[in-house]
Amino acid sequence: VLVVSVVITLILGAAFALLIFAVRQQRDAGQLALRSQEAITAGTELQRSVISLENGLRGYVASGKERSLESWNQALKEYPAEADRLAALVSDEPSQQELVRQIRGDIDDYVDLWGRPLLDLARDQLPSARAVIDGGTGRTRIQAIRKDFVALFDQELDVARSREESAEGRSAQAIGAGIGGLVLVFVLAGGIALFLRRYVVRPVQAVAGASGKLAAGDMSVRVPPASEDEIGDLARAFNDMADSLERSRAEVADRTRDLEHSNEELNRFASVVSHDLQAPLATVNMYAQLLERRHGEALGDDRKIVDGICAATGQARQLIRDLLEYSRAGRAELRSQQVDTGDLVSDVLDL
Repeated sequence: VLVVSVVITLILGAAFALLIFAVRQQRDAGQLALRSQEAITAGTELQRSVISLENGLRGYVASGKERSLESWNQALKEYPAEADRLAALVSDEPSQQELVRQIRGDIDDYVDLWGRPLLDLARDQLPSARAVIDGGTGRTRIQAIRKDFVALFDQELDVARSREESAEGRSAQAIGAGIGGLVLVFVLAGGIALFLRRYVVRPVQAVAGASGKLAAGDMSVRVPPASEDEIGDLARAFNDMADSLERSRAEVADRTRDLEHSNEELNRFASVVSHDLQAPLATVNMYAQLLERRHGEALGDDRKIVDGICAATGQARQLIRDLLEYSRAGRAELRSQQVDTGDLVSDVLDL
């Protein structure tokens, strides 16, 4: 029972651990998906800043008005922080990190190697700047940066989708293993219930039934010990107790027979003694009566002595009979009768 309990505890712990692992996998997958969405949002903002750089630069070259440079100046301030945020949010895949660095480098090159020199040229020679922007490489650079953004977004979505599918697969496996563990626990619980019923409950019930029979007087009842464990020890202890009780009952029966035999002998002895004791008294009483019949008139006042002898012998014989009856008391039905205590006291005083 102890071993099975430990096994069930370990299986339950493993099942719950797998379920917790599955929940964590789902949570991590959700966090990765959210992080990927945030990275795509940050990349979109950075791409919007790049477009603002291009539009502001082209607007200034086309119009020559400083107001057209507002989008350029605003994007110029914001894009470094946006690039840093994108680098922090993008997945840890080396290719993704390399692509972010490449985009950041292309934007810096566009600003430093194309945008700022063109802006300085436009401020000094606006017609020349217009000729350069129409036939220059600025648009080509912007298109290359946009392609990098598209590649970054597609790859980030693929990474997020792959991680989510992997997490879901591991979660499904963990959930399946957890459910399998719970099913196994139920199976083991049913098995241990059957085990307890067969090897614990039934033997204990057998001992209990045998105890009832033993209490009812059946000294021959025994319980076969079915095992060498604690239940078997209980059965053997019961059998030892039954053997001891049976021996004790046999000894009591033997002593009872001996006591009955002794009582019979005592009864016969009391009868013999009573007869032997009454015989001399009867003789004395007979001689006293004979003396009274032959010499009654000559005795005179001494006749009272003869009467006293007869009365004393009669009382002695009655006492012997009463003593014999008293020795037989308890072997027959007891009957009670009223006794005049006044007469009893008078008899004692007369004696």
